Amino acid sequence: MAAASDPHLISAETRTQASPYFIKWTVHNFLYPITNPVDSPIFSLGDGVDCRFHLKFHVFSNQEVVSTSVTVHYRCPGKVCYIDRKGFRNSQQEVKEDWSSQPPLRMEHGETVQFGTNLHLSEISRKKAENIPDNSLTFFCYITVVEEMIAAIDKSVLLHNMATDFEKELYNSKSSDVTLEVEDETIPAHKAVLAARSPVFAAMFDSGMSEQLSGHVRISDIKKEAVKELLRFLYCCRVDRLQDMAYDLLPAADKYCLPDLKDMCERTMVNQIKVENVFMYLELANNHQCDELRKASIRYIKANPKEVMSCGADVFRTHAYLLAEVFEELVGVSS
Repeated sequence: MAAASDPHLISAETRTQASPYFIKWTVHNFLYPITNPVDSPIFSLGDGVDCRFHLKFHVFSNQEVVSTSVTVHYRCPGKVCYIDRKGFRNSQQEVKEDWSSQPPLRMEHGETVQFGTNLHLSEISRKKAENIPDNSLTFFCYITVVEEMIAAIDKSVLLHNMATDFEKELYNSKSSDVTLEVEDETIPAHKAVLAARSPVFAAMFDSGMSEQLSGHVRISDIKKEAVKELLRFLYCCRVDRLQDMAYDLLPAADKYCLPDLKDMCERTMVNQIKVENVFMYLELANNHQCDELRKASIRYIKANPKEVMSCGADVFRTHAYLLAEVFEELVGVSS
């Protein structure tokens, strides 16, 4: 039975675009007889929010009940909520967070909504020095303008879904328009995918070359398994067997001008260096301009001279020029 693969993490987020505004309006000479409603100046929220509102209070004829309200005119679709605590606060007191709130109301384009509460003048006047310093009463209100909810799927989810869809087309002969002949196998592929991912394939299919005319590409310098992993990277942006295939994949990535895949292979090989492969890796690094792999190989030889020298005469004969290069490198470092 095949082992279960690790689950993929799929995440998304939904957020409400909410902008809070804290408004303060001070009315001077409050205790003088007031018979008509008093309106505040018109407030505008600005910052690209097309919303205007004003506050109002009215003392009823019995001089006991003070009716307060806030009128909001919102020119864009959205929601607005008016939050108050008794409708007034002493301007010299700290505004606390024990506010009661009304549920947000949805407002369409150009709609007006009004919130209000009643105050008792006796309650305000009871502590005149505290609530009405200098005969001035300060009203506070807290308005939150709520835009439409914004839902977003993590980009990694979109990429994962795209890779999954493209993987379904991998080796799909029904929709393919080109074949890759590798060793004893013919592998179906799609020109559009190969050309979009590799400038080498793009030039091959756009230049009147035989591959473009015949829809057939012969690959003789790359192993079959490496070609399959190369295609997986082109279609799905991943390699399933990178640890095992890095040595064979790196030349393929270099040939088809895939710098991301080449870097992946190089980083993997840097962590795999040992006595048995250090000269192979050094040679590969020289042939394909892999500076990090080359430096790592030379560092390994310098740090493990006895183990390297025990590799045997065949290794030295095969890589004689590399030994000379390493020796020059070490002499240059020591001097």
